[in-house]
Amino acid sequence: MNKNYKKLLGDAVLIRLFLILLLVLYHSFCVFCGAWEVPNGFPEIPVYWWVGKAVSSFMLETFVFLSGYLYGEQIQKKGIGVVNFESTILRKAKRLLLPCFLFGGVYYVMFYDLSKPVSEIIYSILNGTGHLWFLPMLFWCFVCVYGIEKLHISPKVVIPLLTVAALCSILPLPFRLGKTMYYLLFFYVGYCIKRNTWNVERFFSGKYTAVCAALYLSSFVLFTIFDNLFLTGNISVGAGWGDVLIFSILQNKAYFCWIRFSSLCYSAFGTAMVFCGVNWLQRNNRLQVTRGMVKLSSLCFGVYICQQFILKILYYRMDGLNRIDSLVLPWIGFFITLFLSLFLSHLLLKTRLGRFFIG
Repeated sequence: MNKNYKKLLGDAVLIRLFLILLLVLYHSFCVFCGAWEVPNGFPEIPVYWWVGKAVSSFMLETFVFLSGYLYGEQIQKKGIGVVNFESTILRKAKRLLLPCFLFGGVYYVMFYDLSKPVSEIIYSILNGTGHLWFLPMLFWCFVCVYGIEKLHISPKVVIPLLTVAALCSILPLPFRLGKTMYYLLFFYVGYCIKRNTWNVERFFSGKYTAVCAALYLSSFVLFTIFDNLFLTGNISVGAGWGDVLIFSILQNKAYFCWIRFSSLCYSAFGTAMVFCGVNWLQRNNRLQVTRGMVKLSSLCFGVYICQQFILKILYYRMDGLNRIDSLVLPWIGFFITLFLSLFLSHLLLKTRLGRFFIG
């Protein structure tokens, strides 16, 4: 493998592979943490609830950060002229929106109610059905960075504004713009690291990785317990001002801003943990990119597209799986889905149409 390629993209390859494993793992366990409807006969398993919550606590934010990081690297290599309407808007629309609409239509036919009005079906597909909501959200991140660059706004101004936008991202905006308000901060920070060549290498050490890991774990556990036990009223807080305060929070949007604040905290620490940790391991030759990893990395977009189709079929269309012990089932779902997703992605990339949509 070319050494320059390894140096520039090695961390991105490793992080992408790690995240796609987390994605499949999360969806394999999400029936136990409230994200999907619980199939008949599935008991509650508290450990699996924590597994699902922990995996999802920083996974998507790190995915978005990585997308911005890679885009910033492209700008660094090719120059700011790359940020133009054709490459930023049209090409990203082809890369993100076309697969969203195509596979979203298939997903809707397979898992949604076709008796609804046609306008509602079309709107749902345009928004991104199922897991495909991520694609239009990511497209808007590119559009926003395009606008920021054209307006020549300094990161010193943009980052505080995006932080406020993330905290206020509770508005039900169409076409995933509300989601974009939250995730754009991670995209832009990743973008700036490469675009502006921020000196972050000093953080690629075992010490900083351990600090980020400690901050992530402590903030995730504390905020999750607080959110799910205290603010939701699952424990008694006694009479008096405490009850009034909780009632007040739950009755207005401050509660949802608090949820955004807590998720911003632990997901930021989790993203920093992964980014610093992977680069630290790579710098110390403890983790190296191979040709096989690069090949697997090229399949990740296809795995993202396919994995939820497979898991939905496994969990909701194959009644025989209900006979399998629920303690074992998510692990079986994980390995089956991972293998089939890689296989289907490989097959799709063998076809001209597949390369057009996910290549």
